[in-house]
Amino acid sequence: MANTIVQNRKAAIFDMLDKGMGIMREDKAVNLSDPIFGKLHLTNGDAGDPRKEYVYRTSELPGVDVILAVGDDPLNYSDDRMKVAIVPRVFELNFISSNVRIDIEPSLIKTQLDLSDYRIDFDGSRTYGNDLGAGLPQYPLLHRYRYRANESAYSRFPVDVELTYGDADPTDPNSRRILMSIHISRAYPYLTP
Repeated sequence: MANTIVQNRKAAIFDMLDKGMGIMREDKAVNLSDPIFGKLHLTNGDAGDPRKEYVYRTSELPGVDVILAVGDDPLNYSDDRMKVAIVPRVFELNFISSNVRIDIEPSLIKTQLDLSDYRIDFDGSRTYGNDLGAGLPQYPLLHRYRYRANESAYSRFPVDVELTYGDADPTDPNSRRILMSIHISRAYPYLTP
């Protein structure tokens, strides 16, 4: 029974990742009130500000925050930002507030989302390798991987993906690695006014 639950949760995660990647990379349309990612749980953002964060919850992944963040189009240079189209910026699955404790190999997510063997660093340079290693000394069990999505025939935007895991505690024989978040973002170019 427990194995069936884990398999169903993995299938739900991969389905959501495919939908999220389609929105981020291929610019597939999304209706924010459509329960494509579950039921709308929370909306963050100030009235009149085009930047909003929509948090969904689904029964398949209890307590997991499915986040879609939108904002004004950074590729539109209009001065009146209220008249600029709203575009997706981030899609994220966040497991931190959930009781869902699951481990999915980074290589499986890499294959599912067609991710590259390199990442784009904050300065715009390409670095081969995806494993960023363990966290800072105060977070030694935090482990991150960063990728650039491969372009496909349908790609409209470059996309970056970051996976965060909580590694198993080597002092606890019952501890195991868990997936903490999957963060997919459009890699808009840095623009100066």
